[in-house]
Amino acid sequence: MKRKIGGSTPLTHPMSAEYKYFIVSTDGFGGSLFRASQKYIESGQKLPMRPPERGTMGSIFVTKTLVQSTTGELFNVIARDKDSKARVEISLIRPDDEDDYLEFVSSRNFDIDTTDLPPVEFALATIAQTLILENQERPPVDKFKDVIINESLFPFQNMDRAFIRLERKMREGSPFKMACFVCLNTKCAPRNGLPVFYLGQDEKRLTSPKLMRRTQLLITSLDYTTVPYNIDILIADTDIYDVNGDWLANRDQSSDIDAYRQKLSSIFANISPKFDCKLWSEVQAPYENQYRSGFDYVLGEYTDSYEDDVLINIAKRKRSLMSQGVPDSNELDKICRVTAERNFALYAGQGLVIDSEYDCLIMADPEPERLCAKQSLLVPNLSIWCPYPG
Repeated sequence: MKRKIGGSTPLTHPMSAEYKYFIVSTDGFGGSLFRASQKYIESGQKLPMRPPERGTMGSIFVTKTLVQSTTGELFNVIARDKDSKARVEISLIRPDDEDDYLEFVSSRNFDIDTTDLPPVEFALATIAQTLILENQERPPVDKFKDVIINESLFPFQNMDRAFIRLERKMREGSPFKMACFVCLNTKCAPRNGLPVFYLGQDEKRLTSPKLMRRTQLLITSLDYTTVPYNIDILIADTDIYDVNGDWLANRDQSSDIDAYRQKLSSIFANISPKFDCKLWSEVQAPYENQYRSGFDYVLGEYTDSYEDDVLINIAKRKRSLMSQGVPDSNELDKICRVTAERNFALYAGQGLVIDSEYDCLIMADPEPERLCAKQSLLVPNLSIWCPYPG
């Protein structure tokens, strides 16, 4: 009789050459398939052992060990939640020759599932499911709060206010509305000694493999709570006009923006139907007067400012533009100052709109605490969740 391994584990897929890892065990380092996979690895020439890797992700402690030989790699991962004491032990194998390994396990009457998640991420997804199953009787809203708390990698700004909105939405039967900004890929080409800005089509942060895996884990955890929610991916299409508008290669960037939107919509649609990619200009439009008032006020406050944040931002912009071939000049200094000042004003104006339209902002910036402060400059009680690494 064949033994099915991993059928109830999260994010598993039918066998395919595109997936890297075979699921050996999700319930401990034992069992027939685990022992058979150990023997398969041991049949090759042994390679040097690496010391165990240890780390934390929120409230989860993780230990990963690797046994490797010329036949492949066997990953054993322990994930333990310090709050609930829940614990999972998973084992994944990445054979050097997939066909040879499949023949090996098939000859022993095993079926085996695969996952595209690396070992640590797979263990985190498994323990997330375990935690939810262990708390099935708890109200969905409490489970949702637990996910938010446990997956916060930086302090959640105004968490209590977000939870008040969450409870109200549950009473109303409405989805909890969240949003996450994706910045346009602004590029620069020097012309007559000055920068000229245009749009590229690369998104190098939120759609990176590391953050995409993180997003999949977050969606899996949130979905298990059964709380209705949605996440708008906000394409910051006004940035290039409000910040760099005086130095554009082309005043009409709409075709490049639309291409960017279509590309991101396809990417996020493959993750979850809970995502919707929107242009920020469409969200901002009903609040244009509110946004513009906030933008102009903060721009006045930062004009000719010598605050450290402003000077640091100016220096970063100048280094970036000079690295792209723009020569140093007094005019370049002026452009860097004006765009830095406008950028701070833009963040603050956006915060006003976000607080009116959404229950919570999701921060994916590499410097989340710095940007949280700028985004909430005019709305100190703006709720911002930071589940992504810096």
